[in-house]
Amino acid sequence: MAISFTYNDKILSDHLPQVMDTPDFGKIMTWNVLMQCNFFEDSQTGVKFFNNGSKVLESDEEYYARVDLLTDVLQNVVSSDNINVICLQEFPKMTWDRESADYFINSINSKLSYVNDTHYSVYYSNNSDEITIYNSDTLKIEDSKFVENELNNILERNSNRFNVSMFKNLDGKSLALTNLHLKGFNPTDLAEEWISVNETTKIINKLEDLDTDHYVITGDFNYNIDKYKDYFQKEANNFDIATQVELETTLTAYHGNDDSAWLNTCDGFIYC
Repeated sequence: MAISFTYNDKILSDHLPQVMDTPDFGKIMTWNVLMQCNFFEDSQTGVKFFNNGSKVLESDEEYYARVDLLTDVLQNVVSSDNINVICLQEFPKMTWDRESADYFINSINSKLSYVNDTHYSVYYSNNSDEITIYNSDTLKIEDSKFVENELNNILERNSNRFNVSMFKNLDGKSLALTNLHLKGFNPTDLAEEWISVNETTKIINKLEDLDTDHYVITGDFNYNIDKYKDYFQKEANNFDIATQVELETTLTAYHGNDDSAWLNTCDGFIYC
């Protein structure tokens, strides 16, 4: 059975928000917020497909209305649960849909730029569909473009499907955070799954090379990362892993009956 996240009787996403509490950088939240649904035809194969798990077409106006509800939820969650970093996936790409991306960012800024006497800022890479929102009173961001460029050079299947944020907290401790959305595949195809696992390992190795105090890889992995815990353990130091850590909130998260793609996804955290 698929899982949907609802608010004000509207389905906002086919994913549930996930939260991990870290000792030095506070709570980190990840959420695939479901891109605008359109129907496409592959020009080479002629195959027709929906581009998101809801399979319900959305006009621009309907999508913008959902964006405003999504940012209502983010504002409520940040305020009530003291979230320090928010990682979103399936955000509109600037290079593909600048108007929708600008609308989403403006909605975020109108509700999240200042919450509970705390300032929040946005980090965004033009070529990915991930956006990272962070507490800019307690976290200072440093240049990370070189890390993104190096990872794009070594990742084949999942280049430009992530962003990397480099943070320092007020105590001077450093964190490298990768917010990703790995490419989906047929869940019965183990060869395809191993490609994603190996590319996750490449990200782990690159973040290890940065020699920060901690690092986090979070987002929509599109496979069960817990299944490979022992494998990843060999690649990392002081390793921890968390999957399916549902957000504790009064907002409604329920088990729906739609046939969304959530069944073939897995969101979570790799923390070191």
